[in-house]
Amino acid sequence: MPEVDVHDFSTGAWSTLPAKLPVPTAAGGLAALDESIHYFGGETGQDLAHSDAHRLDTAPGEWHPAGTLVTGRHGAGTAVLDGRIYVAAGSGGRGGGPELDSTEVLDAGL
Repeated sequence: MPEVDVHDFSTGAWSTLPAKLPVPTAAGGLAALDESIHYFGGETGQDLAHSDAHRLDTAPGEWHPAGTLVTGRHGAGTAVLDGRIYVAAGSGGRGGGPELDSTEVLDAGL
């Protein structure tokens, strides 16, 4: 699904953004950093998981390319620490395999 739903913690309301995902995938990673939302990886009908990343600048509501993962993955854990996005584990292919045990730092294109 290309739609992006967001939650406003100050109002408690959900809304759907007008800007859709450039490459809709399932189980992609997500991280909020500064005034941007980063979406990366995920799976579609292809055998290998996606490695591309996209950054949504929230003020104008526009998506931009934001680097790539070294290893395409979906279902990964993500964390933001000291202004960097860490991506851990996940699956390298469609349907759950192979399982990955690596961690990488996403070059977020900042």
